[in-house]
Amino acid sequence: MKSLFKILKIFKIYILGNKNSLIAKKVLKESRKFSNNGNYNKARNILVRGLKNNKFILRDLWIELVALMETNSDFELIRNLWIEAPNSISKDIVICNAFARAAAITENKNESRALLRHLLVLVNEKYIFSSKFIPNIKVQKFINFPINRDFSAKASIALNDLYKVSLNMPKPFLISGTLLGLVREGKFIGWDKDIDVGIFCTKEKAFEIEKEFRKSKYFEVRKLDLTTDRIRIKHLCGASIDIFPHYLDKNNAKVWHDGAATRWWNSPFTIKETKFLGKKVWIPSNPELYLDENYGNWRIPVKNFDARLDAPNAEVTNKEYLTTLNYFALLSALKKSQIEKINRYSKLLAKIEKDEWFLQFQR
Repeated sequence: MKSLFKILKIFKIYILGNKNSLIAKKVLKESRKFSNNGNYNKARNILVRGLKNNKFILRDLWIELVALMETNSDFELIRNLWIEAPNSISKDIVICNAFARAAAITENKNESRALLRHLLVLVNEKYIFSSKFIPNIKVQKFINFPINRDFSAKASIALNDLYKVSLNMPKPFLISGTLLGLVREGKFIGWDKDIDVGIFCTKEKAFEIEKEFRKSKYFEVRKLDLTTDRIRIKHLCGASIDIFPHYLDKNNAKVWHDGAATRWWNSPFTIKETKFLGKKVWIPSNPELYLDENYGNWRIPVKNFDARLDAPNAEVTNKEYLTTLNYFALLSALKKSQIEKINRYSKLLAKIEKDEWFLQFQR
């Protein structure tokens, strides 16, 4: 009888999940009609109504609200929704993560870090529970954070459509881990989760490029933060592309591209055409030099390389934000049961924050 009850409960959750997913898709479709045309206020109002009408549980709507933030003041809307939502929302890892990110990118570091500490404990408890009761099976299967095993196929489709969409823009070129995969291995690196591309433009042109991508039928646009012009576009197939505008600094003869709390320099370069997985792409004309500057000894694989902390050409632009991003890095490592990363970031945060609380996550 107990087994039957469990089966019925799981079935109910499955049906409810599908229903919520359909509702979220409908609301998102309506909202994006306006956001794609630049009417973000109307788009946000539709998302807010969708959340309130569905007990605040539609995760994708929270994520979309964060993606539509334009200024620090937009965080007030999300904070007020968070306060209005039932307490049960605080146990939803995805929604909590979205709110913590909203707080982080709008310089509300204390709110963000407090919630991230809550999330670290929440995810760690799931890890301990799974390890205790299912010791012989990989834990990550039971924490709802699956690995995307067909990334290469999806990424190839996304890259192909990227070049279709960007015909009237500066030509995108492969950088960072994607370029490293092409040069060193002739394929995407095994642990890659997104595609990295650069694009030459001025700061004034970056916003226009973002608007062009919003018009695309292939991609959804995600603004990653409010302090840089980089964006993430997500293809219909699920693959994400991070686009980094590259600017020439005439004063020191370097090309810079920005991250959230760091920026990276390279010697000035041009780009050339080549083939990657049978598709035509563009890369720096001297890819080995670009990789030397980005990675140092890039010929030896380093699985846990962190571009913000380990890249020889990185320059910290916001120390406090970088610390908050280390919270997110530890959280991500816990979700995926990445032991080396868990130990690295927990030790790092214990040192930076002068708080041994973080050492409880050591494995």
